[in-house]
Amino acid sequence: MFSVNTLFFSCRHTSSLATYVRKKMLYMKHRNKKNVCIIYGQEASKVADLKTSPTITFNLKREDGTWFGYREVEKLASLSGIHLRTGCFCNPGACAKYLGLSHSDLVSNFEAGHVCWDDNDVIKGKPTGAVRISFGYISTYQDAEEFLKFLQSSFVSKPIASSNGHTLSMNTLNLVGNCFMI
Repeated sequence: MFSVNTLFFSCRHTSSLATYVRKKMLYMKHRNKKNVCIIYGQEASKVADLKTSPTITFNLKREDGTWFGYREVEKLASLSGIHLRTGCFCNPGACAKYLGLSHSDLVSNFEAGHVCWDDNDVIKGKPTGAVRISFGYISTYQDAEEFLKFLQSSFVSKPIASSNGHTLSMNTLNLVGNCFMI
């Protein structure tokens, strides 16, 4: 049986992990300085306290402003040994509210074939669900860092350095793309 102190320290630990990850996610930027992570719910800047949820619900944006689908994020995370929950989390009302989906969007998504557990994670340029990571008493800062490294390496665009040390943009690469051999 857990004592009151054990529960207190467990809550403080999980809140601290979630606050740390939220803050790091908010600072993630693509090379064009646009945000990568859109976090729903609690303020990431809050100081960790027992009221801070140990879960983070979010979506990810590409450098061009389009969305990564939540199923894409889930599948890549799974390949990295990271377990996430995705979709609307059995709460379509809150999902629609936070994603800014109108009643007509929901009807349109349904008519397009979107139902729970499908792969239709972005319809007409809007996400149909989100990604959620949860921290428990057994979670560690190493787990948090691994998750952040996964996001950084999988979803954040970085400047590309040429062999002479100059930084290339994607526009430069597109102009000379036929010269590169992979």
